[in-house]
Amino acid sequence: MSSHYTKILIAPSMMFCEMMTGGYYMETLKIMKQSSNATYPGIMRYLWGRHRFRGFYLGLVPWGLIQTSRGLPVLFVQSEMKEVFENNTDWKDMKINLLSGVTGGMVQGFFVTPTQRLKTLMMTYPKTNKYISSFSVAKEAIRKDGIKTLFRGLKPMILRRGIDWGLRFASFNFLQDKMREYRKRTKLSIPETFLCGFGGGVMSSVTAPIDTCVAESQKYSNRRGFSGVIKDIYNTYGLNGFIRGWRMRVLHSCYHTSWVCGMGSVVFSLIQ
Repeated sequence: MSSHYTKILIAPSMMFCEMMTGGYYMETLKIMKQSSNATYPGIMRYLWGRHRFRGFYLGLVPWGLIQTSRGLPVLFVQSEMKEVFENNTDWKDMKINLLSGVTGGMVQGFFVTPTQRLKTLMMTYPKTNKYISSFSVAKEAIRKDGIKTLFRGLKPMILRRGIDWGLRFASFNFLQDKMREYRKRTKLSIPETFLCGFGGGVMSSVTAPIDTCVAESQKYSNRRGFSGVIKDIYNTYGLNGFIRGWRMRVLHSCYHTSWVCGMGSVVFSLIQ
């Protein structure tokens, strides 16, 4: 089987494992923090009080599960563009990994915006005494604003994902090379590969301000464009408003990159 198509099969599996082992809950906390001024303990109490165990996977069915496929455009497009750059340019590995990652990330941004919008709607839906399903929230949003509501927050999403994955791939591969030099061997252990992925996640967290704009753009009560969201965040919270949820963003990015880049690389090497 082609190495590119092998990656297509691996990506959703890594995404699913990451989500089910705590990654999805981290993302929920991050989004709710970015779209409000609540504390993490307050958000946790709210989720448990209102949803109990469902709060750990709020909006997972079906939108989160559909997003397990969001690794496909990143890994496939990134690997294809990397091959194009390697065969047609004399660029160094760092530049190739960066630009191929940016390309894959931007494609993922377009691909993932509708499901991310629906997940965020579910997470930020106004408090009500009755249970509202993910499908009911989606129907209500489409009835109010039409199908275009699914692509609210598209601009910051594409920008964020492009920079995010460019930095992840560049730093992950850079750290792998440095780890091999330090260990004086070409094959890294699973913990070492995970550690490199963790470092890649730290680097990608510089997109936190854009990520906050995405959450604000896609939350239930928003009706503003990208520029309007930026102005509103600044007017309401000041500059600190752009780094709301930064701590959880770092933690989630590190955990996510460790699974997708770290464990994904390990599984890929075992299959090959």
